[in-house]
Amino acid sequence: AGLRSGTPVTRIGRIEAGWRGFSPHLSLDGVEVTGPRGGPPLALPRVDATLSWLSLASMEPRFVALRLLAPEVSVVRLPDGSFTVAGFVIEAGKSESEGSAALDWLLAQNRIVVRDGHVVYRDDRGAEPLQFDLNDVNLILEQSLGRHTMALQALPTAEFAGPVDIRATMTTGAFARPSEVGRWKGKAFFELDFVDLAQLSRQVPVPVQVEQAHGALRVWTDFEDGHVVRTTADVALQDVTARLAKELEPLRLASLQGRFTQRQWGDVWPVGRGGHEYGLTGTTFRTADGLTFPAMDLKLRRTRAAGSEPMRTALEASRIDLESLGAVLAHLPLPGDLYERLARHALRGTLSGLSLAWSGDAYAASDVALKTRFSGLSSAALPAAADSASTVGVPGFDNLSGSVRLDKGAGTLELAASDATLVFPGVFEEPRLPLKQLLGTIQWKEGDTLEFRA
Repeated sequence: AGLRSGTPVTRIGRIEAGWRGFSPHLSLDGVEVTGPRGGPPLALPRVDATLSWLSLASMEPRFVALRLLAPEVSVVRLPDGSFTVAGFVIEAGKSESEGSAALDWLLAQNRIVVRDGHVVYRDDRGAEPLQFDLNDVNLILEQSLGRHTMALQALPTAEFAGPVDIRATMTTGAFARPSEVGRWKGKAFFELDFVDLAQLSRQVPVPVQVEQAHGALRVWTDFEDGHVVRTTADVALQDVTARLAKELEPLRLASLQGRFTQRQWGDVWPVGRGGHEYGLTGTTFRTADGLTFPAMDLKLRRTRAAGSEPMRTALEASRIDLESLGAVLAHLPLPGDLYERLARHALRGTLSGLSLAWSGDAYAASDVALKTRFSGLSSAALPAAADSASTVGVPGFDNLSGSVRLDKGAGTLELAASDATLVFPGVFEEPRLPLKQLLGTIQWKEGDTLEFRA
């Protein structure tokens, strides 16, 4: 195996040979393996290996079963993103990297079992290297006709995470080498009862900058050709500090709990008519100031532009509390001055059964479709602009309930409110108009002229 993989075996303390049924069996003690770059070796105190007769046909050692007891290895992630393992370099996606031959050989074995392993991991990409240990590593890796299954359990350094449980199945292309990570297809699951998400985000790409967060995490993911195409994550986090864009203040949450989903379909991004979908299920959070956002379900779907067809965006939400949402809008990457415009109106109330879709960019939206129910809806009236010749401001309202529908330029607003208030600044001497009951339907249609019916 050493000659085939390019990683010489530097020392073998003892070898015993025998038979397991009709297959040759080897027991080795005190094995150390070091690659061409040197450094800490892969230490194998005990190796039990049952040879397969396929070794004769493949001209390299093949094992029916390979069992490693209490191995120790050092893994370093280099500044360029590649890895060094036991003295050789592994570059993800490059089939000719130093470690590719060794990885091909390992993934060709029928069954590999690791018991009570120890891994020292160091990440040299940041200004300050990050290091943690994986103790009590137990691994089962099986292969049959190009299909690989893996089960891994380990105990990381306590400050980093609690016990880790990872399961995965994957296949490679018919003519691909097993080490060609970019051609893997499969599913994976991992679970952490406790994790420092800020440190984990340095190892796994995430769309936001996590400065602080800890809690429990369960993730299911599907991947194709090296790309994640579907993800479902259940999270229960505390003391969250995350920055969603460099120019924004960090979002601080006392707690965050719910399910997050992501799905990609169609051609590989960024070409083709496919798109992305993001979702929240039963998601709730409490801000550092104590404001609680009620549980909600939300789905955002974006279909990429193709040819003459513009990008299409669709948003669905079961329930949105506008006041709670307003507390976090300042931390979201909204286009232009949208946040300032919304903040001036101090929106309050609840939207339910929301469905909103549009074509093109948000500021030049076309083909807008909207459907929602609202209750307790309030919007602050605004005085006339200081440089305006008119004294009439922007109307406001309090405690409106009803529904609104808009599709293909035609809309319907239905009002059914009690104890509501309409506010007309600059129109009446007393701008506030209280209403014991407000019932009515307003319809409009866009065309050469704007038509209203009430």
